[in-house]
Amino acid sequence: MLKKAVIAGVLSIGLILSGCGQKGDQTTAGKDKLNAEQVLSEVGKASEKLKNYEMTAKMDMEMESNGQTMKMPSNITSQIQLDPLLVHQKMDTENNGTPVNLEMYVTKDETYVNSQNQWIKMKNDGTAELIKATENMNPSKKIEQMKKFAKDLSLTEDKDNYEIKFSGKGDSVKDFAKEMMVENLEAKQAEALKQQFDKMKIDEISFGYTVDKKTFYPTKVSLNLNMAIEENGQTAKIKMKMDSTSSKFNELKDLSIPEDVKKNAKEVDPNKVAG
Repeated sequence: MLKKAVIAGVLSIGLILSGCGQKGDQTTAGKDKLNAEQVLSEVGKASEKLKNYEMTAKMDMEMESNGQTMKMPSNITSQIQLDPLLVHQKMDTENNGTPVNLEMYVTKDETYVNSQNQWIKMKNDGTAELIKATENMNPSKKIEQMKKFAKDLSLTEDKDNYEIKFSGKGDSVKDFAKEMMVENLEAKQAEALKQQFDKMKIDEISFGYTVDKKTFYPTKVSLNLNMAIEENGQTAKIKMKMDSTSSKFNELKDLSIPEDVKKNAKEVDPNKVAG
């Protein structure tokens, strides 16, 4: 249960950071230049008008426990409509070295998943963490929670972009990790993770966040996370690296679930799928 919760929580950090605005108070040198807080306030304002966008991400996660190493490389393409919520996602990943190709559609009420050429349909009773994570893809949603980064933000700029960077480790970022990981988990996983946070060590977390100067939309995110957690006298080490790019802001047309997917999907119990 705990390992599953940790993996889900770490993945949720990647999703959230790839689509969030933050506030900070670090400044760039020079008169008349915006500081980080002003840039990110503009990100929040621009994101309130955001209706849809596309995101591609390359994510590599490695978990070492009990002398065994599990690697989860993933390539993800997502088309996101924010209101009403609709996410179309394709993911190429691995399960114990075996390639796995997944495609899914997520709405507020239902999730459709295609694995091995078979569509299945689930009510979202058992996928609450996925729904929370996808709803949090709106950059305007997370500004308040990300204030914990304020004192550690730095801001640079070039002709076309602002780049905000953060790095930290140890207890200084543990509260942030706890808040972000737990928020997007279903109740049992969240409780299991909460009980173990005093045994968790954040060795390093860092990210770069690129904002387009003209639109104030976040276009690129890079994330590195190294952490360890103790369970039953054993220590599990987790490493995650993610690079994502967002584009096609308010350009997606006719995003919907195809009729043949709805017609051919077999409905299943999400709790049985989750195991």
